[in-house]
Amino acid sequence: MKMSATESARKMGQDALDIQDASNIHGVISTLYEFMGKLREHPDYTGCPWMEKNPIIIALIDKLCHLTDIQVTELEPRNVISRAFNLCADLASGQDIEF
Repeated sequence: MKMSATESARKMGQDALDIQDASNIHGVISTLYEFMGKLREHPDYTGCPWMEKNPIIIALIDKLCHLTDIQVTELEPRNVISRAFNLCADLASGQDIEF
């Protein structure tokens, strides 16, 4: 799957990184809802599997897990989450990504 680094995607990628400092679960949930709508409008959107594997969504869900104290600590899920953060950083810097 791929995602072109459109202006909106770059901003969401950076916001997904910045939100990791958040402490307000309502704000994170609101952002997740907002981003899901924006991602549906992205030219590379192909449906639910694309959304479910999108690194922006993974980064936000990881933050929700952290705020609710149910964060995954197993090695494989952590690798997926680390990769998601790296892809968000790539997107924020203007690079197209594949996930």
